[in-house]
Amino acid sequence: MTHATGKAPVSTAKPCVFVAEAGGFLQSQVISLLLERGFAVRASLADMRGERRLRAQLAPNGTSARLELVPGGTHLASEWKHAIDGSEYVIQVATNVARAMPSSGKLSADEVGTTQALWQAARSKRAKCIAVHGMAPQRLRPARQTADVANVAPFDPTRDLLGPTAARPQLNISVPSLMGPLLNARVPGSMVVIERLLNGTVSRIPRLGYEIADVRDAASWLIDHGMAFPQPGASIDLPGTFVWMHEIAQILRRRFPQLSAAFPVRTASDFYVLTRAITNAQARRILPSLHKRPPALPEIGHVDGGAVTEWGRYSAKQTLIDAARSMLVCAAHRSQSASPIPDAAQTTTGA
Repeated sequence: MTHATGKAPVSTAKPCVFVAEAGGFLQSQVISLLLERGFAVRASLADMRGERRLRAQLAPNGTSARLELVPGGTHLASEWKHAIDGSEYVIQVATNVARAMPSSGKLSADEVGTTQALWQAARSKRAKCIAVHGMAPQRLRPARQTADVANVAPFDPTRDLLGPTAARPQLNISVPSLMGPLLNARVPGSMVVIERLLNGTVSRIPRLGYEIADVRDAASWLIDHGMAFPQPGASIDLPGTFVWMHEIAQILRRRFPQLSAAFPVRTASDFYVLTRAITNAQARRILPSLHKRPPALPEIGHVDGGAVTEWGRYSAKQTLIDAARSMLVCAAHRSQSASPIPDAAQTTTGA
């Protein structure tokens, strides 16, 4: 679509946005929101056999025509160049965003290579790349945890001579543990704690906390502010709300009383977790985070004007309830249970 000006027609069509790995937790929310707002979207898919099902989940209400799913690349920038062709923006979400806290820190060598290859491809195509990373648990303040992928051997550009070297994203965004409603049946690692509480596999609650943010808020901020951020090369931390695991259990027990028998009432002391860690690898991973919480987080502000951007429509309580409800609906759908789940059709809750 164009409109006439005094000199030449100016296009008002929204740009095409490429999103890497369409089936990811944050990526699915971003794609769905982009389509809802009229953007054209290209998205990579690791397994094209699930294209039809994923398209139905991400592009309802007649928006499917603006969604193109393509095979993703690996560590070769040339593969990613073909995937992102024609896109003005590239959104790349690191795999550690969807991992369970507190073990979501480092990326593997293969993950780093794939990430940097995508950055190289975006640079060669003159697309603005926005990289989203998971925050390291119990990060220090005021030092900012930037998108550090240098914790393993650097990617060797000679592996793909077609890609430019020293590629960097236009904007680095770090997010806390993301939770919220599922758009597909894949449960991200960040929500395994809710899944385990719902299915009764937690016998005792350790003194463990999570800094959480709503995945819908993260997707909205990424589109509304991240794509037009005024300072190229900047790094931004999106804040979260800290909740203890026993608070999560309490919220869910009150909202879903029909499942109250599944929720544990006993707490696990640090000593109890320590003894379990001798033979349990999962218990060993949470030892550094026991009985700890990060310092208070600052507000987000634009660098140029100092104006605080709006952040967080959803409270932590609503985020947890909506996440649990969507997981129950997905579980009921998988099992084809005839027993209804209360409020299963709702997507939001009140306070």
